[in-house]
Amino acid sequence: MLKLGEGIIIPAHARHSFNANVQFKMISTIVKSGYED
Repeated sequence: MLKLGEGIIIPAHARHSFNANVQFKMISTIVKSGYED
């Protein structure tokens, strides 16, 4: 469980999903390497 101010890193191309007990806002940032097309 994440708390306020915490984050999570998910590897590129990994399947993921999120479940929440309460409504929340999320910022999703994608960083691509220069080696991918």
